[in-house]
Amino acid sequence: MDQKIHRVLLVHLHLQARSVTTNENDFQENSINETVFVRPPFGAIFELKNHNNFPNIVTIFDHLDSPGKKNNNRYRETSANTNELSHKSNGSSLGSQEASEFLAIPKLMKYYKKHSNDNSLVIFGGDTNIENDNFNLDKNFDSDIEKVLTTLGIGQKYFTSINRDGTGYVQPYDKMFYLNGENNYYDVINDKDDPKLDFKIDIIKEFNKFSNKEEFKLMKWYKRSENENWNIRNRLSDHAPVYLDLNVKTNERINTSNAIINPKKDSNHLRIAHWNILNYGNDDLNKYRREKEFKYKAIAKFIDNSGFDIVGLTEINDNGSVAVDLILEELNKNNHNKYKKIVQSVDDSSWKNTKYSHFDGKQTEQIVIIYNSEILNSVNFNNNKNHLTYREKIKLYGEIKK
Repeated sequence: MDQKIHRVLLVHLHLQARSVTTNENDFQENSINETVFVRPPFGAIFELKNHNNFPNIVTIFDHLDSPGKKNNNRYRETSANTNELSHKSNGSSLGSQEASEFLAIPKLMKYYKKHSNDNSLVIFGGDTNIENDNFNLDKNFDSDIEKVLTTLGIGQKYFTSINRDGTGYVQPYDKMFYLNGENNYYDVINDKDDPKLDFKIDIIKEFNKFSNKEEFKLMKWYKRSENENWNIRNRLSDHAPVYLDLNVKTNERINTSNAIINPKKDSNHLRIAHWNILNYGNDDLNKYRREKEFKYKAIAKFIDNSGFDIVGLTEINDNGSVAVDLILEELNKNNHNKYKKIVQSVDDSSWKNTKYSHFDGKQTEQIVIIYNSEILNSVNFNNNKNHLTYREKIKLYGEIKK
Protein backbone atom coordinates (compact mmCIF):
# COMPACT_ATOMS: atom_id res chain seq x y z
CA MET A 1 0.00 0.00 0.00
CA ASP A 2 1.25 3.51 -0.82
CA GLN A 3 2.74 5.06 2.38
CA LYS A 4 0.80 8.30 1.91
CA ILE A 5 -2.52 6.44 1.60
CA HIS A 6 -1.57 4.31 4.61
CA ARG A 7 -0.94 7.43 6.74
CA VAL A 8 -4.28 8.97 5.68
CA LEU A 9 -6.10 5.76 6.58
CA LEU A 10 -4.47 5.65 10.02
CA VAL A 11 -5.43 9.27 10.71
CA HIS A 12 -9.01 8.54 9.62
CA LEU A 13 -9.24 5.52 11.94
CA HIS A 14 -7.73 7.53 14.80
CA LEU A 15 -10.32 10.29 14.39
CA GLN A 16 -13.14 7.73 14.33
CA ALA A 17 -11.89 6.25 17.60
CA ARG A 18 -11.71 9.70 19.19
CA SER A 19 -15.32 10.46 18.19
CA VAL A 20 -16.55 7.98 20.85
CA THR A 21 -15.77 9.55 24.23
CA THR A 22 -14.92 7.75 27.45
CA ASN A 23 -18.10 9.07 29.05
CA GLU A 24 -20.20 7.62 26.25
CA ASN A 25 -18.64 4.19 26.78
CA ASP A 26 -19.10 4.41 30.53
CA PHE A 27 -22.78 5.27 30.13
CA GLN A 28 -23.36 2.40 27.70
CA GLU A 29 -21.73 -0.18 29.96
CA ASN A 30 -23.85 0.74 32.94
CA SER A 31 -27.31 0.89 31.36
CA ILE A 32 -30.03 -0.20 33.81
CA ASN A 33 -33.63 -1.30 33.28
CA GLU A 34 -35.09 -0.55 36.69
CA THR A 35 -35.02 2.44 38.96
CA VAL A 36 -36.20 3.90 42.27
CA PHE A 37 -37.80 7.17 43.32
CA VAL A 38 -35.09 9.85 43.29
CA ARG A 39 -36.60 11.21 46.50
CA PRO A 40 -38.14 8.26 48.38
CA PRO A 41 -41.84 8.77 49.22
CA PHE A 42 -42.79 9.04 52.89
CA GLY A 43 -46.01 7.96 54.55
CA ALA A 44 -47.77 8.02 57.92
CA ILE A 45 -50.92 6.36 59.23
CA PHE A 46 -53.67 7.92 61.36
CA GLU A 47 -56.85 6.97 63.16
CA LEU A 48 -59.74 9.27 64.01
CA LYS A 49 -59.98 9.88 67.73
CA ASN A 50 -63.18 8.44 69.23
CA HIS A 51 -63.86 6.68 65.91
CA ASN A 52 -61.47 3.74 66.02
CA ASN A 53 -64.03 1.61 64.19
CA PHE A 54 -63.38 3.76 61.12
CA PRO A 55 -60.64 2.59 58.72
CA ASN A 56 -57.22 4.11 59.22
CA ILE A 57 -56.08 6.95 56.97
CA VAL A 58 -52.72 6.48 55.24
CA THR A 59 -51.08 9.56 53.74
CA ILE A 60 -48.12 9.42 51.34
CA PHE A 61 -46.22 12.44 50.09
CA ASP A 62 -43.37 12.99 47.66
CA HIS A 63 -41.58 15.43 45.39
CA LEU A 64 -41.07 13.43 42.20
CA ASP A 65 -38.15 13.73 39.80
CA SER A 66 -37.67 17.18 38.28
CA PRO A 67 -38.91 17.83 34.72
CA GLY A 68 -36.97 16.85 31.63
CA LYS A 69 -34.23 14.44 30.62
CA LYS A 70 -31.07 14.57 32.73
CA ASN A 71 -27.59 14.58 31.24
CA ASN A 72 -24.87 15.16 33.81
CA ASN A 73 -21.62 13.62 35.02
CA ARG A 74 -23.50 11.06 37.14
CA TYR A 75 -26.13 9.71 34.77
CA ARG A 76 -27.98 10.29 31.55
CA GLU A 77 -31.55 9.36 30.74
CA THR A 78 -33.48 8.94 27.52
CA SER A 79 -36.97 10.16 26.72
CA ALA A 80 -39.74 8.10 28.29
CA ASN A 81 -40.70 5.01 26.32
CA THR A 82 -44.42 4.42 26.90
CA ASN A 83 -45.19 2.56 23.68
CA GLU A 84 -46.55 -0.44 25.59
CA LEU A 85 -49.13 1.67 27.44
CA SER A 86 -52.72 2.33 26.40
CA HIS A 87 -52.24 6.06 26.97
CA LYS A 88 -48.83 7.11 25.71
CA SER A 89 -46.81 10.15 26.72
CA ASN A 90 -46.64 13.22 24.49
CA GLY A 91 -43.43 14.80 23.27
CA SER A 92 -39.78 13.87 23.72
CA SER A 93 -39.06 16.17 26.68
CA LEU A 94 -40.59 13.78 29.25
CA GLY A 95 -37.68 11.98 30.88
CA SER A 96 -37.73 8.25 31.57
CA GLN A 97 -37.17 8.82 35.31
CA GLU A 98 -40.02 11.28 35.87
CA ALA A 99 -42.40 9.13 33.80
CA SER A 100 -41.40 5.99 35.70
CA GLU A 101 -41.99 7.62 39.08
CA PHE A 102 -45.40 8.94 38.09
CA LEU A 103 -46.49 5.62 36.58
CA ALA A 104 -45.40 3.83 39.79
CA ILE A 105 -47.88 5.75 41.98
CA PRO A 106 -50.47 2.90 41.95
CA LYS A 107 -47.79 0.40 43.01
CA LEU A 108 -46.67 2.83 45.71
CA MET A 109 -50.18 3.28 47.09
CA LYS A 110 -50.84 -0.46 47.18
CA TYR A 111 -47.54 -1.01 48.99
CA TYR A 112 -48.74 1.26 51.79
CA LYS A 113 -52.14 -0.42 51.80
CA LYS A 114 -50.40 -3.79 52.20
CA HIS A 115 -48.47 -2.44 55.18
CA SER A 116 -51.62 -1.17 56.90
CA ASN A 117 -55.05 -2.78 56.39
CA ASP A 118 -57.02 -3.77 53.32
CA ASN A 119 -59.75 -1.26 54.12
CA SER A 120 -57.42 1.65 54.91
CA LEU A 121 -58.02 4.88 53.04
CA VAL A 122 -54.78 5.56 51.16
CA ILE A 123 -54.03 9.07 49.88
CA PHE A 124 -51.11 10.26 47.76
CA GLY A 125 -50.24 13.92 47.39
CA GLY A 126 -47.20 15.29 45.64
CA ASP A 127 -45.41 17.56 43.25
CA THR A 128 -45.30 15.15 40.30
CA ASN A 129 -43.63 17.51 37.79
CA ILE A 130 -45.85 16.02 35.07
CA GLU A 131 -46.63 18.84 32.68
CA ASN A 132 -49.89 19.88 31.07
CA ASP A 133 -49.23 17.91 27.86
CA ASN A 134 -49.11 14.64 29.81
CA PHE A 135 -51.99 15.28 32.21
CA ASN A 136 -53.79 12.18 30.92
CA LEU A 137 -50.89 9.85 31.65
CA ASP A 138 -52.78 8.87 34.81
CA LYS A 139 -55.33 7.12 32.60
CA ASN A 140 -52.86 4.22 32.74
CA PHE A 141 -53.47 3.84 36.48
CA ASP A 142 -55.33 0.83 37.85
CA SER A 143 -59.08 1.40 37.97
CA ASP A 144 -59.20 1.33 41.79
CA ILE A 145 -56.92 4.38 42.00
CA GLU A 146 -59.26 7.38 42.16
CA LYS A 147 -58.41 10.92 41.04
CA VAL A 148 -59.36 14.13 42.79
CA LEU A 149 -59.15 15.85 39.39
CA THR A 150 -60.26 14.31 36.10
CA THR A 151 -59.86 17.54 34.10
CA LEU A 152 -57.58 20.58 34.08
CA GLY A 153 -60.48 22.94 34.70
CA ILE A 154 -60.95 26.23 32.91
CA GLY A 155 -57.90 28.42 32.40
CA GLN A 156 -55.39 28.18 35.25
CA LYS A 157 -57.87 26.75 37.76
CA TYR A 158 -55.94 23.55 38.47
CA PHE A 159 -52.47 24.82 37.60
CA THR A 160 -50.34 24.92 40.75
CA SER A 161 -46.80 25.93 39.76
CA ILE A 162 -46.33 29.70 39.93
CA ASN A 163 -44.77 31.55 36.98
CA ARG A 164 -41.50 33.44 37.32
CA ASP A 165 -42.96 36.87 38.09
CA GLY A 166 -45.59 35.49 40.48
CA THR A 167 -48.61 36.71 38.54
CA GLY A 168 -50.23 33.35 37.81
CA TYR A 169 -49.87 29.60 37.41
CA VAL A 170 -48.22 27.69 34.57
CA GLN A 171 -48.32 23.91 35.15
CA PRO A 172 -50.57 21.35 36.93
CA TYR A 173 -47.60 19.69 38.66
CA ASP A 174 -49.26 18.99 42.02
CA LYS A 175 -51.71 16.09 42.13
CA MET A 176 -53.65 13.92 44.56
CA PHE A 177 -54.96 10.37 44.25
CA TYR A 178 -56.73 8.02 46.64
CA LEU A 179 -57.71 4.40 47.23
CA ASN A 180 -60.73 3.22 49.29
CA GLY A 181 -62.16 6.72 49.48
CA GLU A 182 -65.80 6.00 48.68
CA ASN A 183 -67.51 3.73 51.24
CA ASN A 184 -69.74 3.71 54.34
CA TYR A 185 -67.14 5.64 56.34
CA TYR A 186 -65.56 8.17 54.01
CA ASP A 187 -66.32 10.15 50.89
CA VAL A 188 -63.50 12.02 49.16
CA ILE A 189 -64.83 15.12 47.42
CA ASN A 190 -63.60 15.09 43.82
CA ASP A 191 -64.39 17.18 40.76
CA LYS A 192 -67.22 14.82 39.82
CA ASP A 193 -68.91 15.47 43.17
CA ASP A 194 -68.24 19.19 42.91
CA PRO A 195 -67.57 20.58 39.41
CA LYS A 196 -66.57 23.87 41.08
CA LEU A 197 -63.95 22.19 43.25
CA ASP A 198 -61.11 24.54 44.14
CA PHE A 199 -58.33 21.98 44.87
CA LYS A 200 -55.61 24.57 45.54
CA ILE A 201 -55.08 27.45 47.94
CA ASP A 202 -54.29 30.43 45.74
CA ILE A 203 -51.49 31.88 47.85
CA ILE A 204 -51.03 34.82 45.47
CA LYS A 205 -54.59 36.08 46.00
CA GLU A 206 -54.98 35.00 49.62
CA PHE A 207 -51.81 36.71 50.86
CA ASN A 208 -53.23 39.97 49.57
CA LYS A 209 -56.24 39.43 51.88
CA PHE A 210 -54.21 38.92 55.07
CA SER A 211 -55.38 41.46 57.64
CA ASN A 212 -51.80 41.73 58.94
CA LYS A 213 -50.15 41.67 55.53
CA GLU A 214 -48.07 44.78 56.27
CA GLU A 215 -46.50 43.03 59.28
CA PHE A 216 -45.31 40.21 57.04
CA LYS A 217 -43.78 42.70 54.62
CA LEU A 218 -41.56 44.04 57.41
CA MET A 219 -40.15 40.62 58.27
CA LYS A 220 -36.68 39.33 57.44
CA TRP A 221 -36.52 37.48 54.09
CA TYR A 222 -39.30 39.61 52.57
CA LYS A 223 -37.52 41.70 49.93
CA ARG A 224 -39.12 45.13 50.07
CA SER A 225 -37.50 46.26 46.82
CA GLU A 226 -39.68 43.69 45.01
CA ASN A 227 -43.48 43.48 44.80
CA GLU A 228 -45.78 41.08 46.66
CA ASN A 229 -46.10 38.61 43.80
CA TRP A 230 -42.33 38.31 43.44
CA ASN A 231 -41.96 37.67 47.16
CA ILE A 232 -44.66 34.99 47.18
CA ARG A 233 -43.01 33.19 44.25
CA ASN A 234 -39.38 33.52 45.34
CA ARG A 235 -39.45 33.93 49.12
CA LEU A 236 -42.42 31.77 50.13
CA SER A 237 -43.04 29.04 47.55
CA ASP A 238 -43.30 28.56 43.80
CA HIS A 239 -46.18 26.12 44.34
CA ALA A 240 -49.68 26.51 45.70
CA PRO A 241 -50.76 23.97 48.34
CA VAL A 242 -53.23 21.40 47.02
CA TYR A 243 -55.73 19.45 49.08
CA LEU A 244 -58.64 17.07 49.20
CA ASP A 245 -61.61 17.31 51.54
CA LEU A 246 -62.67 14.06 53.16
CA ASN A 247 -66.26 13.83 54.33
CA VAL A 248 -66.37 11.69 57.48
CA LYS A 249 -69.74 9.93 57.57
CA THR A 250 -70.80 10.29 61.16
CA ASN A 251 -73.56 12.14 62.98
CA GLU A 252 -71.10 13.22 65.64
CA ARG A 253 -69.36 16.55 65.28
CA ILE A 254 -65.63 16.09 64.69
CA ASN A 255 -64.46 19.72 64.88
CA THR A 256 -61.79 19.57 62.22
CA SER A 257 -59.49 22.55 61.67
CA ASN A 258 -61.36 25.69 60.67
CA ALA A 259 -60.70 27.26 57.26
CA ILE A 260 -60.63 31.04 57.54
CA ILE A 261 -59.59 31.77 53.96
CA ASN A 262 -61.19 30.45 50.79
CA PRO A 263 -62.18 27.78 50.14
CA LYS A 264 -64.14 27.16 53.34
CA LYS A 265 -64.92 23.65 54.63
CA ASP A 266 -67.52 21.74 56.63
CA SER A 267 -66.69 20.88 60.26
CA ASN A 268 -66.84 17.15 59.43
CA HIS A 269 -64.49 17.49 56.48
CA LEU A 270 -60.88 16.50 57.05
CA ARG A 271 -58.65 18.59 54.81
CA ILE A 272 -55.54 16.68 53.71
CA ALA A 273 -52.94 18.67 51.78
CA HIS A 274 -49.57 18.61 50.08
CA TRP A 275 -47.27 21.62 49.77
CA ASN A 276 -43.88 21.98 48.13
CA ILE A 277 -42.36 24.73 50.29
CA LEU A 278 -39.38 25.60 48.08
CA ASN A 279 -35.89 24.99 49.38
CA TYR A 280 -36.89 25.02 53.04
CA GLY A 281 -34.64 24.68 56.05
CA ASN A 282 -31.07 24.06 57.14
CA ASP A 283 -29.43 22.43 60.16
CA ASP A 284 -28.94 25.73 62.03
CA LEU A 285 -32.28 26.47 63.67
CA ASN A 286 -31.32 29.78 65.25
CA LYS A 287 -29.84 31.14 62.04
CA TYR A 288 -32.95 30.15 60.11
CA ARG A 289 -35.12 31.79 62.76
CA ARG A 290 -33.24 35.06 62.34
CA GLU A 291 -32.96 35.13 58.56
CA LYS A 292 -36.16 33.51 57.20
CA GLU A 293 -38.91 34.92 59.43
CA PHE A 294 -41.24 35.78 56.55
CA LYS A 295 -40.99 32.28 55.07
CA TYR A 296 -41.76 30.12 58.09
CA LYS A 297 -44.37 32.46 59.54
CA ALA A 298 -46.23 32.77 56.22
CA ILE A 299 -46.19 28.98 55.76
CA ALA A 300 -47.68 28.53 59.24
CA LYS A 301 -50.30 31.20 58.59
CA PHE A 302 -51.43 29.50 55.39
CA ILE A 303 -51.56 26.04 57.00
CA ASP A 304 -53.63 27.35 59.90
CA ASN A 305 -55.96 29.58 57.89
CA SER A 306 -56.53 26.91 55.22
CA GLY A 307 -57.86 24.42 57.76
CA PHE A 308 -55.34 21.69 56.98
CA ASP A 309 -55.73 18.67 59.28
CA ILE A 310 -52.85 16.82 57.63
CA VAL A 311 -50.25 18.42 55.37
CA GLY A 312 -47.21 16.82 53.79
CA LEU A 313 -44.38 19.31 53.31
CA THR A 314 -41.86 18.56 50.57
CA GLU A 315 -38.69 20.20 49.22
CA ILE A 316 -37.22 20.35 52.69
CA ASN A 317 -33.46 20.50 52.30
CA ASP A 318 -31.39 17.47 53.28
CA ASN A 319 -30.92 17.57 57.07
CA GLY A 320 -33.05 20.73 57.21
CA SER A 321 -36.16 19.28 58.84
CA VAL A 322 -35.27 20.79 62.22
CA ALA A 323 -36.40 24.15 60.79
CA VAL A 324 -39.96 22.79 60.57
CA ASP A 325 -40.03 23.31 64.35
CA LEU A 326 -40.35 27.03 63.60
CA ILE A 327 -43.55 26.36 61.63
CA LEU A 328 -44.88 24.24 64.50
CA GLU A 329 -44.09 26.96 67.03
CA GLU A 330 -46.16 29.43 65.04
CA LEU A 331 -49.02 26.98 64.54
CA ASN A 332 -49.18 26.12 68.23
CA LYS A 333 -48.90 29.63 69.68
CA ASN A 334 -52.67 29.91 70.02
CA ASN A 335 -53.58 26.25 69.54
CA HIS A 336 -52.25 24.55 72.70
CA ASN A 337 -49.91 22.10 70.93
CA LYS A 338 -52.64 21.03 68.54
CA TYR A 339 -50.21 20.33 65.70
CA LYS A 340 -47.51 17.65 65.72
CA LYS A 341 -45.02 16.40 63.15
CA ILE A 342 -43.65 13.15 61.75
CA VAL A 343 -40.23 13.42 60.10
CA GLN A 344 -38.55 11.32 57.44
CA SER A 345 -35.03 10.45 58.58
CA VAL A 346 -31.95 11.57 56.67
CA ASP A 347 -30.93 7.93 56.18
CA ASP A 348 -34.30 7.03 54.65
CA SER A 349 -34.32 10.01 52.29
CA SER A 350 -30.85 9.46 50.79
CA TRP A 351 -29.37 6.99 48.28
CA LYS A 352 -25.81 7.64 49.44
CA ASN A 353 -23.53 4.57 49.35
CA THR A 354 -26.08 2.47 47.46
CA LYS A 355 -26.51 1.18 43.92
CA TYR A 356 -28.52 4.35 43.27
CA SER A 357 -25.98 6.86 44.58
CA HIS A 358 -26.17 8.69 41.23
CA PHE A 359 -29.43 10.15 42.60
CA ASP A 360 -27.73 11.42 45.77
CA GLY A 361 -26.63 15.01 46.28
CA LYS A 362 -28.58 18.16 45.49
CA GLN A 363 -31.75 16.20 44.76
CA THR A 364 -31.86 14.74 48.29
CA GLU A 365 -34.68 16.16 50.39
CA GLN A 366 -36.68 15.25 53.48
CA ILE A 367 -40.44 15.11 53.94
CA VAL A 368 -42.32 16.22 57.05
CA ILE A 369 -45.97 15.53 57.84
CA ILE A 370 -47.83 17.91 60.16
CA TYR A 371 -51.17 16.78 61.61
CA ASN A 372 -53.98 17.94 63.88
CA SER A 373 -53.50 15.85 67.03
CA GLU A 374 -56.81 16.98 68.55
CA ILE A 375 -58.75 14.75 66.15
CA LEU A 376 -56.10 12.32 64.85
CA ASN A 377 -53.85 9.76 66.47
CA SER A 378 -50.62 8.74 64.80
CA VAL A 379 -50.61 4.91 64.80
CA ASN A 380 -48.27 2.21 63.55
CA PHE A 381 -47.93 0.42 60.26
CA ASN A 382 -47.44 -3.34 60.32
CA ASN A 383 -43.72 -2.68 60.85
CA ASN A 384 -44.59 -1.25 64.30
CA LYS A 385 -43.48 2.24 63.26
CA ASN A 386 -45.67 5.27 62.70
CA HIS A 387 -43.92 6.12 59.45
CA LEU A 388 -42.73 4.28 56.37
CA THR A 389 -40.39 5.28 53.53
CA TYR A 390 -40.72 3.62 50.13
CA ARG A 391 -37.33 2.46 48.84
CA GLU A 392 -38.48 -0.34 46.52
CA LYS A 393 -37.52 -0.76 42.87
CA ILE A 394 -39.91 0.41 40.17
CA LYS A 395 -40.21 -0.27 36.46
CA LEU A 396 -38.16 2.00 34.19
CA TYR A 397 -39.91 3.36 31.10
CA GLY A 398 -36.86 4.13 29.00
CA GLU A 399 -33.17 4.04 29.84
CA ILE A 400 -30.87 5.50 32.46
CA LYS A 401 -27.16 5.19 31.77
CA LYS A 402 -24.62 5.64 34.53
